[in-house]
Amino acid sequence: MSSRMAFISKTLNLVSYVANEKSLSQCYEY
Repeated sequence: MSSRMAFISKTLNLVSYVANEKSLSQCYEY
């Protein structure tokens, strides 16, 4: 159970990191 929660937290962190990178790249394009 704890390992699943850790995996979910890591996945959410990765998703938010990728989303931030995409938003930053879009800002730099303009």
